Amino acid sequence: MDDKIYQSLFENSFSVMLLIHPDSGVIIDANRAASHFYGYDMKKLKQMNIQDINLMSEAELRKEMAMAKAEKRHCFNFRHRCANGEIRDVEVFCGPILLNNENVLYSIIHDISDRKRAEEQFQLERQFSDSLISSLPGIMYVFTQLGRFTRWNRNLELVSGYSSEQIRELGPLDFIAPEDREKVKKAILTVFREGRVAVEAGLCTKSGEIIPYLFSGYKMVRNEVNYLVGTGTDISGLVKSEKE
Repeated sequence: MDDKIYQSLFENSFSVMLLIHPDSGVIIDANRAASHFYGYDMKKLKQMNIQDINLMSEAELRKEMAMAKAEKRHCFNFRHRCANGEIRDVEVFCGPILLNNENVLYSIIHDISDRKRAEEQFQLERQFSDSLISSLPGIMYVFTQLGRFTRWNRNLELVSGYSSEQIRELGPLDFIAPEDREKVKKAILTVFREGRVAVEAGLCTKSGEIIPYLFSGYKMVRNEVNYLVGTGTDISGLVKSEKE
């Protein structure tokens, strides 16, 4: 490779880059961005092995390097240890190049620690919301203005008799007794127009049983998409007492 091109593409790049021997793991070269990222001076970094940085076991790392050398994979997720002991999550794009008549692994490293933390936080929040939804009495559900269900609690499956796979394919009115569908349809339109509504209607189960319910719906907007967040309470006992 021409020295000027090498200097421009590798040494002066703002991206963290390493050249690694595909068999031994020895770091053949590193750019200034790598020195800054890992916290080692250039001389020290070039005396190290990738195993000194990568937290993966030696056997696993050798398998990954073999995959990169054979061009069977190009993108890898690793955890790298910096000079100060800090552990960083990195995404590595790696492949073989010919340098001075020798095949070496050309690695471009992206720090994805913030993204990983955000993903982990999102998962924790999702688990919390799922636990909260599951603990709610009655049924709870969320669907879009187009009528596609996006969330619901376990009670909806238990009461309706439909599986989660089936619920994904159904629309809101499929759970409503035929004689009440027009009324509920108008109530749904009211939610998206005015923000909230409550309506009594029969919940129609998979077996055809009709159960009196009080449905409450609230409008929620997220990422410019309109949703209806709804709850349903079984009022069979109240309806029975009123008839008596």
